[in-house]
Amino acid sequence: MEIFNHNVTETKSHVYINSYEFKNFKTSIKLNFNESINLTEKEKLYFVFLISDSISLTKEEKIEILFKNLAHFSSFQFFELVRIIEEEKKSLSLLSTENSSYIKEAEAMKLEILNEWRQIEKL
Repeated sequence: MEIFNHNVTETKSHVYINSYEFKNFKTSIKLNFNESINLTEKEKLYFVFLISDSISLTKEEKIEILFKNLAHFSSFQFFELVRIIEEEKKSLSLLSTENSSYIKEAEAMKLEILNEWRQIEKL
């Protein structure tokens, strides 16, 4: 399935759109996206999923992106952030297959990220 097919960046199939994690992702957050980007509801949810699951973004950065900057993102900024976070997820998945000790660290990190996300959703 193609997603974000807006001719802004090189489009490709986003592997996480069909992931178990994304299919089960739900959020109560209502956000103001830049209407000129013309996103589907699934694309909006996918973006929030990527932000929520990012380990490189701090809680404060996630809040700033979602609640302060998102409505003002240009198409380029939006799609570039999607690309960067997808690359992060891909790199982390490769690490976990190469280094079994990383799996325990990653599980602990995921739990921390999930707890932070729950705090963000309460804002």
